[in-house]
Amino acid sequence: MSSSKIPENMSKIKAAIEVMLDEKRFHNSGEKKAQFFLKRIEKKSVIYLSVCGMVDLKKSFLLSAFGTLFTYGILISTSY
Repeated sequence: MSSSKIPENMSKIKAAIEVMLDEKRFHNSGEKKAQFFLKRIEKKSVIYLSVCGMVDLKKSFLLSAFGTLFTYGILISTSY
C-alpha cells in the first residue's frame, strides 16, 4: 500500500521545493549548495511503480486485485 503513495508524496515534495526556490533565500555557500540540490530534485520526474510497464500500482488497483484473488480462492476451495 505504501508504494501506491509515492507519486502523491513526490508531487507534494516538488510543490514545497518550488515554493522554497521562489522565495530565493540562498546567500552563503552552504545555501547555494542546497539550492543546487533543490533544483535537481525539482527537475526530476515523478516515479510511478508499475507491473511490467503496463499497470500503475495504485491503492485502488492493489485492493481490487487482492479482493479478486481472495474471492476466487474461496470459490475454488469450496468447490472441491
